[in-house]
Amino acid sequence: MRKTVATFADGDVASELLRDFRIDSSVLCRSVMAAPWGFGVAGRDLGSFHMVLAGTGWLEVDGQSEPIRVDTGALVVLPTGNPHWVKDSPSSSAPSLTSILAHHDVIDGELRFGGDDGPLTEIVCGVFMLEGARSTP
Repeated sequence: MRKTVATFADGDVASELLRDFRIDSSVLCRSVMAAPWGFGVAGRDLGSFHMVLAGTGWLEVDGQSEPIRVDTGALVVLPTGNPHWVKDSPSSSAPSLTSILAHHDVIDGELRFGGDDGPLTEIVCGVFMLEGARSTP
């Protein structure tokens, strides 16, 4: 599927850079988590994205010194697949997403885990890959 999101003037530098980029993406699951919660994503060759549909959390990225607060409506894009952790609080533990999936079923695309009665956060997680670029700008 191809969708035009924005157009630029002829000869515009942004047009030249973006013209051949294609994004292939997959939504892995929608996670609904009650505090306390957290998950870690190992480094990979694909980019990662997380869209916060409801609630709040904190993002920690390997190599970054400070966690970043993410609120409802935030879109996190990690284009190089860095290892990262998403948590309800900077002090919460964040087991690997792989181990969480080994102990919790994804039912109709939804993964539920975390505490029993804490505030809920809902996040859509996925991966993506840039395709078709002529060169790396």
